[in-house]
Amino acid sequence: MNDSFFDIEKEKQERIINAALKAFSLQGYKHASTDEIAKEANVSKGLIFHYFDSKVGLYSFVFSYSVKYMVYFLNQAVNPKETDFFMLLRQITCARMYACKKYKYIQLFLESCPYEDVTEALLATEGEIDILNETYDRIYSQVDRDKFKSDVVTDDMIRFITLSFSAMLREEVNKKSFQADQFYKETLNYIDMLNKLMSKN
Repeated sequence: MNDSFFDIEKEKQERIINAALKAFSLQGYKHASTDEIAKEANVSKGLIFHYFDSKVGLYSFVFSYSVKYMVYFLNQAVNPKETDFFMLLRQITCARMYACKKYKYIQLFLESCPYEDVTEALLATEGEIDILNETYDRIYSQVDRDKFKSDVVTDDMIRFITLSFSAMLREEVNKKSFQADQFYKETLNYIDMLNKLMSKN
């Protein structure tokens, strides 16, 4: 990546990043078009290649940028001393929604990357994906599992909840009326409902 990308006006940077996040998250690396990304960002295709050299260069950049951005918000929102699973889930959701306010498709993009079937796309995320995974592992390691009913398998429930919220988010972000704050409030209602179902008390 050409570091001079960060010298252009912030609003143009964000248009390019948002356009790339949208294309890669909804279409996947293989089918995402740099022509469409340029059109969505209202810049020339030549400008994109000037800063990122290639499609994989752009993909690698937005992935690295997204990981750093999301990890920052997770570290800000999550209390390292919190042990209640549902409170941690609320804090994680808060971090994700703050990120989505600026970059609507960032969470969907980060979730889709590990499932790419194009080698160059997978290689572009090597190392960086570990940073994000380790952050989530650290957060979930805080959970006091004794608070759950005896028949609750926490790791399976985490996966189930994560996939369910991802499906909800994917459905919502495609609506023109999507608002991160409203989705956050709706998600908290589901978290409270799960709390009642899963907790001992």
